[in-house]
Amino acid sequence: MTAPPALRLIPTEDGSLACYDEAAGEATHNLAGALTEALTHYARPADLPGWLAASASAPRPLVILDACFGLGYNTWALLLECQRLAKRPVSIRVIGVEQNPEMLTYIPQILSAPMLEPLKSISTSLEHNIYYQTLNNSQEEAVSISTTLITDSGAPLDLTLDLLIEDLRQSLACHPVLARLAVDFVCHDAYSPNRAPELWTQDVFAQYFERLKARNGRVLTYSTAAAVGGGLRAAGFHVYRSAGLGRKSGGTVASVAPLGEFPSQTGIRTLTGEEETILASRSGLPYRDPALQETRDSVTRQRALAQAASSRAPRPARSLRQETRPRVPAEDTGPDGPSF
Repeated sequence: MTAPPALRLIPTEDGSLACYDEAAGEATHNLAGALTEALTHYARPADLPGWLAASASAPRPLVILDACFGLGYNTWALLLECQRLAKRPVSIRVIGVEQNPEMLTYIPQILSAPMLEPLKSISTSLEHNIYYQTLNNSQEEAVSISTTLITDSGAPLDLTLDLLIEDLRQSLACHPVLARLAVDFVCHDAYSPNRAPELWTQDVFAQYFERLKARNGRVLTYSTAAAVGGGLRAAGFHVYRSAGLGRKSGGTVASVAPLGEFPSQTGIRTLTGEEETILASRSGLPYRDPALQETRDSVTRQRALAQAASSRAPRPARSLRQETRPRVPAEDTGPDGPSF
């Protein structure tokens, strides 16, 4: 396959591939490992054992919104975990949203990796459907795949995957599928807040809250930018941290209801006093875009004005550090915004 001019695959330390976007100046995943990042910041903090136990008496589909789907690692990681853990039949519905259809054409190569061998039974149909439907569809149409996985214990996992090829904010505001959707988990994996602040607003997070509240669901993301934690909290979520990876000190987990316990395998913890202080400072003021249509420059400018006018304390001097998501070898792709 000839790589699109603006995109190129790069290796990561766990052997999986990420995609570097020349236009955005970022890669899609942590250089410590694309699949490892998906497991650390998305699949494990989802606490699938807890979900499986809670839904055992009244089985229902597991519903995942994979926002900024990219190469699909967050979905693949969740499927791998379900395949490993589920002892009974489970139906899984994934709705992925990805604006760049060219990104999806790399999925056949991603799914051919040895570390995704447990998904091999579905890879052929999945790869061909994504590749050919993506190339032939307009950006208003969806790529849809239905298939069955077998868990390690022999139970069926019935998977339905719908990929919406459009802007995330348009999907949240207008798409009929998302308008009536109740979700268990949102995997939010947009480019970093300093690159795409319009995708990290309190208003996007409020859209997630409305879709998660019926199932007491969670938002899972790699970013620990203070504006992200502040935006999630302002949207009504309870905010926690997930485990560190590489040069990243952790990710963010946001839940509709307070989390009463943190199983060790999830890597979740409460915020420290210093982190709470940062979220309460001007750095914790969220990005805003109530109409879900502002440009990134406008979103950035409006937050800067809000910070200048705020009565909140400035960020503590000892905490003035920029936490960068390491993405490209020998390149500094820019900070993820001040981390909390």
